[in-house]
This record gives sequence, C-alpha cells and structure tokens, in this order.
Amino acid sequence: MPDSFSGILRGRHREVANIELRDHRGSYFVSLVANTRDRTALSIFLPSRESRVLLGTLQPGEIITGLPRGIARGNPETAPLLAEYPGEALHGAGRYQGELQLSPAEQRALTCQDCPRTLRQVLLEEPRFHRGFLPLVFSAGLSANDPAEPRNDPFLERARRCLTAEIPPDPRVLAGLTGLGPGFTPAGDDFLAGLLLALDIVLALDIVPIREVPQDSLLFFRRELAASLEGHLEKTTTGGATLLRLALEKRPPLFAHRLCRVLALPDRPSEIRARRASHIADSHGNSSGLDFLAGFAWFLLILPGFDREQNWV
Repeated sequence: MPDSFSGILRGRHREVANIELRDHRGSYFVSLVANTRDRTALSIFLPSRESRVLLGTLQPGEIITGLPRGIARGNPETAPLLAEYPGEALHGAGRYQGELQLSPAEQRALTCQDCPRTLRQVLLEEPRFHRGFLPLVFSAGLSANDPAEPRNDPFLERARRCLTAEIPPDPRVLAGLTGLGPGFTPAGDDFLAGLLLALDIVLALDIVPIREVPQDSLLFFRRELAASLEGHLEKTTTGGATLLRLALEKRPPLFAHRLCRVLALPDRPSEIRARRASHIADSHGNSSGLDFLAGFAWFLLILPGFDREQNWV
C-alpha cells in the first residue's frame, strides 16, 4: 500500500469504496474497507462506525487522496482529513500485507492429492455450487441432466479451449483466461488467482508432493505464466487486474487465507474440511470465491501431468 496516493473514486459496494490508481502496469484499485472480510494488501481498514458513515457519503468521480495520516477529499493542501488511519494496534488491525504464512504440516495437508479430490467430490454434490467456472472444470463429474452442465456458449467455449488444450497446460494459453466473464473480478481472473495460490504453496515445499514432477518444471511454468499475465492485465477490469497483481506477488485476499486454514485443519476429516472451505468460497462474491476455489483444486488435480516433457519455449 503506498503511503501517499491520489485517485478517482469509481464506486462503492457494501462497505467498500474503490479508488482507481494507475501506473506503468495499468489501472488498479486501492480500497477503503469497513469490514476485515474485504481486506487485501491494497486496502485501508477503517473500523469505526464513523468510517462506515463516511464511506456512504463518498460519490463516484470524486478525487480521494491518501496521506500518511489518513484520507482527504480533493486537494490535500486545502481539504481537511476525512478520516485518520487507525493505529497499528487498534482492534488488532495492523497493516495487512497479504502474505500467507503456512507451516510445513499445513503445506503438506493442502498439497496431498486427497485435498483436491475431496474438494471436487463436495463441490459436485452441491447443485448450488454449480456456477461460474466450477461446472466447466469438473463437468465430467456432472450428470448430463444437470442444469449446470456446460452448454454451447462463447464464454464457456473460450474457457474450455484454455483449460483442455493440453496437460501440463501452456502458461501462454492459460493467460487467455484473463478478463473472461462478467463482474468486478471476472471468473477467469478468480480462477487464475486460485491456481497461482496452489502453485505457490507447492513451490514453497522442499519436495514436490508428486515425486515424478521436477520442481524446475514448476518454476519455469510459474515464470512463464507470470510474464504472460503481466501482458494481459490491460485486458481485464480494474478489480481483476488488482486481484491478479496481488496473486503474482503472493498476496492473496483474506478469504483465501481462511480457505487454506480450514483445508489444512489437523484432526478433521477431509470431507468436513472441504465442506467448510466450500461454504467460505460460496459466501465470497457471486461466484468469485467458487471460481477461486475451482482454480486452486484444478491445479492440484493436474499436478501429476507436469512429469511430462515441456514444449513451451
């Protein structure tokens, strides 16, 4: 989060106000949030009741300036502060950096093949989860009569081509998912962010969980995917670009931290963990959380395919 910034307020949603900034990589959002559930590494948490009232008074199109002490409307030299930032210790709300710190035991629990298989089973069993990318990714497990079974649709056809071209996937083809779908963060961006989280957890392990998969292959895949996504950030929404920027920097949103903690809980049956994680995902956005979880599970399920020869260069 920059200490100082100035940008245009583009909109409000619930207890979030999004301020658009721009740099050499394109547009991105800094968000003012009144609830910890909405925190990302590019958000400012304003926990007081007065802050909630303040967020309701801001109007799209206004210039909002961030200063080291707080935020102001318009020119900071003439406008008083609208709100001061809370102290680091206030309500335990210190600066949220976004890095996900996992123990070796949690990393192993998340990357064992039982984790994505159980997730797939649970997600397929619940018809209300069958929206966004999930039916497309796991369509082989759906009944032909299921209303979520993917139909002939340009959106789905493009996504299908990106996801089924080959295993292991070509990172340049996967980058074609950027900006795919409607919403604040398009479904393709959510899927890619979940995929990146799973990939980075695997890369953090001393030993790749699939013995036949060389870690060098995954590192190369990560570099190629990052380079391709950087070139696609202008093709998505500002919200999607912000999500992908942070995913590339290994800074997932707070709900993703909760997902991983639940999936890695010790002494809990894998099905219970998967169900709790699915409900967390279901409560995030329209289908954004489920799309994120679909990307996370999909990458872990295809991980054994990385033992094959790569031809990306």
